Amino acid sequence: MKKQTYPLYHFVADRLIYILLFLACSVCIVTVAVLGIVPAGTSDNSSSVAYLFLLTICFAAAALLFDYFRQAAFYRSAQELLESDSIDAMALLKPGVTREQKLLIRAMELQYGKYKDLLKQYRDAEERRRHFTNRWVHQIKTPVSVIDLLTQESSQPPGSQPIAELLHSIREENGRISDYLELVLHEARLEQFENDVRAARVDLFPLLRTAVNRYKTTLIQAHIYPSLTGDQAEVVTDEKWLAFVINQLLSNAIKYSRSKEGSKQLRIHIARQTGETLLSITDQGIGIPEQDLPRVTEPFFTGENGRRTRESTGIGLYLVYEVCRKLGHQLQIQSQEGQGTTVTIRFTERSVHHLSGSEKLGDKIVSLEVANAR
Repeated sequence: MKKQTYPLYHFVADRLIYILLFLACSVCIVTVAVLGIVPAGTSDNSSSVAYLFLLTICFAAAALLFDYFRQAAFYRSAQELLESDSIDAMALLKPGVTREQKLLIRAMELQYGKYKDLLKQYRDAEERRRHFTNRWVHQIKTPVSVIDLLTQESSQPPGSQPIAELLHSIREENGRISDYLELVLHEARLEQFENDVRAARVDLFPLLRTAVNRYKTTLIQAHIYPSLTGDQAEVVTDEKWLAFVINQLLSNAIKYSRSKEGSKQLRIHIARQTGETLLSITDQGIGIPEQDLPRVTEPFFTGENGRRTRESTGIGLYLVYEVCRKLGHQLQIQSQEGQGTTVTIRFTERSVHHLSGSEKLGDKIVSLEVANAR
């Protein structure tokens, strides 16, 4: 592209109305002055009038030229900004000279800062999505491979392995695939959370019973015995998203408890306090190392337990935290390595805001508290 400059005639054209007004005023002033100083009947003094008029024009032209050279650097830098392909081209813009230019630059810097923040958010989201997809593909390959091996075994001569055991193993691996599919679907929906939430009063006990029954077979196989205790309580939340959170917490509790020998307890307790309701899920699993606690809700963080448990993706607790944050529920995690983990969701009456028209869900910043159980 041919480089353009800021020609003088553009500068003059932008101020044409002021120049015309100045000329009109000059004509009026000179006319009044001539009529006042030239006596009636004297000779024509047109040369003096022309000289006076020309003098005013010269002063006006000098002022315009001075203003032009004063602002030319700013306009040239603005032209370079238009021709640049870099997103950081704002650095090319020279400091403003007039108050309007300074105000314009300030407004542009503010908008540019918001644009960069938004761009960073999109880039971070895309990076998280890429990492999530890679991990998800690796995780789902495991049950697919197991099912493939099981189907190969089923083609062996009769009596090599009972069909019932094969079908049970296939059903278990299919359940894992279903969980992974649910995880990726909810991760995709999380970006449009405001369009996929409906606040209502939800009874916790039926929701929890449904979630426990979903993992009934897995709980029996892992020798984990669940108990549901506490007060009957209704909370203001989104039932579908809360069910997802509870399923993830139960899945984690089973995942990190099955490796321990013997029978284990899984305690689910509801407690009502003044103005709030607490839902606690306590397992007797391997627990979370103290150094990993502050980072357990970071995306793709697996920590020490991720090295021990190959099933860890570093996504579950991150999504749980994000959903609770968007719903306005406070999430608290307490754990002691080798003893177990307690996850508590704190509900308040004003935690979820109804959506209507252009009104958006209150995106409260909810603190994550992590501590070792003593």
